Amino acid sequence: MQEHDPFTFALNEIRAHDAGRRRWPVGERIRRLDELVATEAEEIAWGRRHLTLVYGQIATTDEEQALDDAVCIILDTIAGRWNRLTGVPGSYLTVTIDGEGAPQLIHTLQAQLAAMTPRHWALTDTAIVEVPQ
Repeated sequence: MQEHDPFTFALNEIRAHDAGRRRWPVGERIRRLDELVATEAEEIAWGRRHLTLVYGQIATTDEEQALDDAVCIILDTIAGRWNRLTGVPGSYLTVTIDGEGAPQLIHTLQAQLAAMTPRHWALTDTAIVEVPQ
C-alpha cells in the first residue's frame, strides 16, 4: 500500500534550488529542511520506519543485478505490510514501513542489504538523503 510521499517532492525542490533552478528568499532552504525533519519525526512517532539505499548511477551489470536483487529482497520483506517505496532513479530508493516490529524489520533488512550490495552504496535509516549544502 502506498500513500502520499512527503519527502521526494520536497527533496527534489531543494535539489532544484541548489542547482539554481529555483529562487528562494534567504532562509527558505533551511525552513524546508526543517519541515522535512519534522515530517520524518512525525512519521517515526506514528511507528513508521525508513531505510534508504543510496546507489547512484548504475555503472556495471553487477550493480544492475545487485539493485534488482535488493528490490526483490525489499518487496519480499514488506509483503503484506503497509509500505511506501519512493526514490529517484539513478540515485536512491527509500522504503517506509509501519506496524508492529517495524524497527526490527528495518534492522534485519538493512543487514541483508549490507551483506549483498556493493561497498560504495550506502544504507541509512532516514528518508532524508543527499541535501547537505
